[in-house]
Order: sequence, then C-alpha cells, then structure tokens
Amino acid sequence: MKQFDRKQNCFRYRFRQAAFGQKQKFASSQNHLERLRMWKFDQPPNCATIMSVSIVHDGQPILLVTHDEGDHGWQFLDGSNPPTESLMVCLSHAVDVDPSVIPLADLPPGWLAWRESVESPWLRQQNDADNEY
Repeated sequence: MKQFDRKQNCFRYRFRQAAFGQKQKFASSQNHLERLRMWKFDQPPNCATIMSVSIVHDGQPILLVTHDEGDHGWQFLDGSNPPTESLMVCLSHAVDVDPSVIPLADLPPGWLAWRESVESPWLRQQNDADNEY
C-alpha cells in the first residue's frame, strides 16, 4: 500500500511482509530523530533513489548498489541482467527494506557494490563508464 510520509516528504510503500520475512515497522518520531542523527549517507533520507520493482513489490533482495558519480544518486537493484524495471523511492526506504546496505553509506561516488546472495558479503569496485546501470 502506498502512503505519503510527511516527515520524510515522500511516498513510502507499506508491506504486510518486508524482504526476508520480517514485518515492516514504521519509526516513531523519537526513533526518526535518532535515525537522522545516525544517518551516514551523503544524501538526506528523503532523497529520491532508484530501486528495482522486484525488490519493492516481490521482496527480492538488494544485490547491487551503485553510487553515481555525476549526481551522487543511489541505485538499489536486484542484480538481474538486463536490469529489471525500476521506480523511485526515498533513500530511507532502501535502508528500511534492507538494513544491510547501511555499511555501504561510505561508498564513494562512481563506485558500486554487489553480492551473490543475502548471505554473501558486499564486494566493492570502481564503476567503469561501460557499466552504467
């Protein structure tokens, strides 16, 4: 169900079950302020990012993350090749769906991170101009 989050100033999707079988919990205002103090990404939580539709609607895991060099934008993808259809969500939504992306907050612009599965560690490399996602 799509719902507007006034604190984040963006639309969020509320799920009965989030990725990996955990119930989605929306933060209270106190929790929200604490999260802002601890935010490590170079973009604000309400920044628009690109996310694969399969992650949002089907609960597929995030397997590929890119931090674009030109606009410092973020993409959270399912790793399929060719890339699947995507949509725009708040950066905070990507963190809510899969908190394992938090350590990638220090990923420099122009870099990408990927993993084979949810159990695999994140691997990083500089994004070649040929690998635009």
